[in-house]
Amino acid sequence: MRDLYVVLGIERNADSRAIKRAYRELTRRFHPDVHRGHAGDEVYREIVDAYAILGDDRTRALYDEFGELSLTRGFDPARARAARERAGDPTWQGSPWGAARPGAAADDEPDDLPDDAGDLDFDDLKHARRTVFDDLLGSFWRGREVRLDDDADDVDTDDDDDDASGGMGRDARAEASVPLARAVVGCHVQVRVGGRIVDVAVPAGARDGDVVHLPGHGEAGSPPGDLHVTLRVLPDPALTRRGLDLTLAVPVTLLELYRGDPVEVATPRGAVRVQIPAGCAPEHKLRLRRQGVHGPGGEVGDLYLAFRVQLPPAGDAELLRALERLQAAARPRG
Repeated sequence: MRDLYVVLGIERNADSRAIKRAYRELTRRFHPDVHRGHAGDEVYREIVDAYAILGDDRTRALYDEFGELSLTRGFDPARARAARERAGDPTWQGSPWGAARPGAAADDEPDDLPDDAGDLDFDDLKHARRTVFDDLLGSFWRGREVRLDDDADDVDTDDDDDDASGGMGRDARAEASVPLARAVVGCHVQVRVGGRIVDVAVPAGARDGDVVHLPGHGEAGSPPGDLHVTLRVLPDPALTRRGLDLTLAVPVTLLELYRGDPVEVATPRGAVRVQIPAGCAPEHKLRLRRQGVHGPGGEVGDLYLAFRVQLPPAGDAELLRALERLQAAARPRG
């Protein structure tokens, strides 16, 4: 695989406008309508592939730090940095992966790095891996536009794009609404571009106002314009986010709280079974380590379970007497 900066003919310190300018010039020059045949298609795809990585600040930063290995599906930058430190080589570009634990007990410490984390041979890698190009560009090359759907968000074209000339497609902009719980783990949404629907991958940990950039999904042209989707993360009445940490309100009965029962909790990553500490106060929070939001640098926040006592409707005389006895027993004597 050629260096992506070489593919676009730009310096490594090029800014975003220079990258976009190079992409537009090259795609116009090597468009399949101009260079027909398999060779022309391969060159054009190589250009679009390179821009998909370098045109996005996050994937570009990872590529600058780790090179081609950052394009591998499942690559974990935090593990890579830790393994690089263990190797004592600042230029190391090994490939540590590790399967994430399906669940975590309350207050468990995070797992250590796997002992076999280390280098991965490129010859093996090129046969075994699935790169992020499959995710970033799959919709471009496999035509992941689906039939018109009334639930999809509409798109506006960018009439002010100063590069739109000579038959080039204009950029398009859209907004997509994403529930907070789905934004935490990542999901797919749909937006409408003209008479088609484009599938948009929302990255895990997305925040309100984040923009997903899709090369080649804007208005038709030679080359086609880009699509910029602004994410609107919807608030959740039970789930809140602060940084990488999450707090989830969990309804429980007074008996469950007092007795310390096990309860099943539906978290953004799936159902987990937790043990309530016996006799804990209603404001008590239980922490699930590393079950929060995954940050762009590989760091992971925690999930806090906030127990909320749900009382039955008023008017139960027997329950009232039981609560009065409980209060009398808890009142300090003397």
